[in-house]
Amino acid sequence: MNFRGVFSLRTASFACAVAVLVSQTACMIPVIDPSELTEDERKRDQARARRDLGIDYLSKGQNAIALRELVFAVKANPDDPATQLWLGEGYRRQGHDDLALAAMTEAVRLEPTYQVAHNNLSAFYIQLEDYENAVKHAQVLIDDPLYGQPWKAFSNRGYAQMKLGRIAEARESLETATEFRNDFWPASLNLGLLERDAGNKLKAVKHFQRVIKHPVGHGPRAEASFHIAQILVSIGHREKAIKYFTASAQNDPDGRWADQSRDYLKILR
Repeated sequence: MNFRGVFSLRTASFACAVAVLVSQTACMIPVIDPSELTEDERKRDQARARRDLGIDYLSKGQNAIALRELVFAVKANPDDPATQLWLGEGYRRQGHDDLALAAMTEAVRLEPTYQVAHNNLSAFYIQLEDYENAVKHAQVLIDDPLYGQPWKAFSNRGYAQMKLGRIAEARESLETATEFRNDFWPASLNLGLLERDAGNKLKAVKHFQRVIKHPVGHGPRAEASFHIAQILVSIGHREKAIKYFTASAQNDPDGRWADQSRDYLKILR
């Protein structure tokens, strides 16, 4: 399966991490004497600190230790939606899908308008191949005029619709994503796959070329180059296909597309 869900990893409450303000005084935090806090307030403060530490570990890819911090935080403060969300992400990364889904769903129950939670649930449902629920959570964000990254929601919805066989709807969703951000490579890549499978080979090549054109990682470039090369082989352009298979292998030498490209090159040369 080509997994195309788009997750978000955003720190929940580090001071000034969410928005950068012009005012130099915007990040000033009042100092509170710990002795003035109640026992419950101290527990919540400790839970928030452990939660933020866990999120920081997640951002660095230290998933096992992140999960320990987030489990502690959720036990101390189970009603915090951010803790539930990132606990779910920790479980997801460790392969505990049922626990991940339960925690992420709890985050949305606690805060129904939690945008990052809906985004990550949409992407996670794509990973689980539950495309109807993926569409449902993407739609919540599409209907939210305050959501600042609608291209992610349209892209997730479009991929899920494509997997459900709703091709016209998928095309519209993915094209809308690229209208918001023409450099958003997941939508362009998925449009390429959609048009390729629909038999629109030249349209597919144009979408794949957009992925290569924009500054994306080596993996997406390698995949887009591979798909272009396959199309070129199918229409008899052997030399051009060799060029793109070679580019695919060079872009990500240790990736899955490099192995497949090298197999094609052995046949074509």
